[in-house]
Amino acid sequence: MIRAAITAALAFAPLSVTAEGGFSLRDRLSGLQNRQIQQADPYADHVAADLARIDSVSEVLFDPEDEQQIVMFVTRVGCDPCLKAQQEYEDLTLELGLSGTVLYADTAPVKQIMRQLGLDMVPSYVMPDRMIRGHVPQFVLRRYLTE
Repeated sequence: MIRAAITAALAFAPLSVTAEGGFSLRDRLSGLQNRQIQQADPYADHVAADLARIDSVSEVLFDPEDEQQIVMFVTRVGCDPCLKAQQEYEDLTLELGLSGTVLYADTAPVKQIMRQLGLDMVPSYVMPDRMIRGHVPQFVLRRYLTE
């Protein structure tokens, strides 16, 4: 039924590129039908910037021989979410057999690393391919680490 609706719409749609240089309705519908029109990732620049920041400190954070790594930033005192998140993190890394490192944001060198990464809150997590600000429930973190 959807295919018939798209086909009918294509029959009445304009055939040319719009004056603004975009795709015509016919082209858009055809692209949807054929899955040829690709949408640009609106976050691509942000992802690239995050990956560049991770790369700039990767020698400090990660062992180049180990691909499955995760670093957690917490504070030692006065952060109840940090305590909960750290316990969940330690349980999960042990269960999955991952190399996990906890860094304490109340030390000057770790504060500097967090600044370089653009992290402004604890708990936060850094993996070779992503950064996560704030506490992540254990079941979500497991998904990030296993998929």
